[in-house]
Amino acid sequence: MKATKRIFSVFLTCVLAFTMAFAMGLTASAADYTITITKPEGDIDRTYEAYQIFQGNLSGNTLSDIEWGTGINGAAFLDELKKNAPFTSCTDAKTVAEKLATFENNSDGAVAFAKLAGKFLTTATGSATATSSATGKITVPAAGYYLLKDVTDVTTPHDALSLNILKVVQDVEVNPKADHPSVDKKIGTDISTGAAANTATIGDKVPFVIKSNVPKMQGYTKYFFVLNDSMTAGLTYNKDVAIKIGATTLAADAYDVVYDDTANTMKIVIKNFIQYKSEAGKDIVVTYSATLNEKADLTQAGNKNTVKLTYSNNPNVDYKGDNEPDTTDPVGETPEHVTVTYSTKLQLTKVDGADPNEKLEGVEFQITGTSIKTAVSKGDYFKQDAAGTYYQLKDGTFTETAPTAETGSKYVSTSVKYAKVTDTAEQTKMQKVTASGTTDANGLITFEGLGAGTYYITELKTKSGYNLLTAPITVTITAAPSATGCSWTVSTNAAFEDDMVKLTVENNKGSVLPITGGIGTTIFYVIGGLLVCGAVVMAITKKKLSVEDKADQN
Repeated sequence: MKATKRIFSVFLTCVLAFTMAFAMGLTASAADYTITITKPEGDIDRTYEAYQIFQGNLSGNTLSDIEWGTGINGAAFLDELKKNAPFTSCTDAKTVAEKLATFENNSDGAVAFAKLAGKFLTTATGSATATSSATGKITVPAAGYYLLKDVTDVTTPHDALSLNILKVVQDVEVNPKADHPSVDKKIGTDISTGAAANTATIGDKVPFVIKSNVPKMQGYTKYFFVLNDSMTAGLTYNKDVAIKIGATTLAADAYDVVYDDTANTMKIVIKNFIQYKSEAGKDIVVTYSATLNEKADLTQAGNKNTVKLTYSNNPNVDYKGDNEPDTTDPVGETPEHVTVTYSTKLQLTKVDGADPNEKLEGVEFQITGTSIKTAVSKGDYFKQDAAGTYYQLKDGTFTETAPTAETGSKYVSTSVKYAKVTDTAEQTKMQKVTASGTTDANGLITFEGLGAGTYYITELKTKSGYNLLTAPITVTITAAPSATGCSWTVSTNAAFEDDMVKLTVENNKGSVLPITGGIGTTIFYVIGGLLVCGAVVMAITKKKLSVEDKADQN
């Protein structure tokens, strides 16, 4: 009897750490028992089925005269159990229960038993769904030991199934929670200061950081952790991935990185992920970079980088894959996280100052300046505010659900309110830019792939007959990037239209000085020339006479 009582203690405790959070109240009447499932705040709606594993006579916490229940194929289950120590000598439900009583609470053996039992279930006694507005109730006709199986469809909410739960039908309350990893991605090197969008110039290196976490993996014998990353054509992977779990940097052979240069994708697979089971709760940080290339999208669509995480999500099955899931392995996927890098272009039109319809071809310009790579980071925090709508829970999170007499024990305070505040910060980095080109037949020249910044446009060579600009033209571009688009503005001497900066530059022709008269001018030039020649002859003659005079005097 004592051993039998211990069995239920083992199961009651071992499942606490592995199942999705819920509160379960079990009440008995003379004939029926009701299993009541209440959904906790923050969980998804879940549906459970109840299967009777053991049946017998219930007295307090003890079930005696144990036999196989109506919800399991006892004979087949026993045959499989006997392949594993310590059940090799078991002959019936009672002897299985006696061996089970030797397991420690929260032991892998107890969890494995619940997992194996789930493979031999037959007929459910009943099912129920727990939602935020209603509890789930399953009525069972007899006392016994029941397995509750989570049959929720977790493909849409991107969640994980809970471990099979074994319970004696009696009043009990548990607060377990299953676990699955999440993923976040930002532009930058630190997830806390990174941003969802930025601007950059072609040739700029754009850093990315992905943050996830090591989940609780109790009940799993294998666990998959696969990051699938993709970029639009305007970004090129620099193939410089680094991964840390907690404070430890993983060796390069601890994970695989597969690049597809044609599809512009990257897949990161952390090998033998189950080995990090003892690291549950620690951060997983992945850093890498890409370069904005000449294929950059200069429109409001921007240059996107997307990531999603594929992970194991059912502890009740035996996975077949090695480091990656087999095609039949059940897995979950996180929602995609997207970052966007924006860039723009400057189109210069060269026209005649007197006739703007006349476009000037062959004029050479150079653009220089400093591009400002801007990243916007938004973070939320809570502050005490009597007019706020949030309450703080004891687990450190905040909720807008007001406490009640039944739930008040979960709140730090039932009267102190908080307001959520969004804090916005910007990061900037300076990048020098130099480029040159010549206007075409339409007087156009375009400098593509510019980020926010101040640029100086210098005319290097102008068209014959026109004056060269005496000073550079200054154009200042500013940007406000976001995940849904980028708002560009420019200085007053230019305009932003059609997803580009447009600048018109006028050139004036050189001055031609007027002349008067006709042939007289030519005569003047001829006479002037003769006078010069005469002066030279006179000078030479004078010098010669001077030399002769000196000779006579001697």
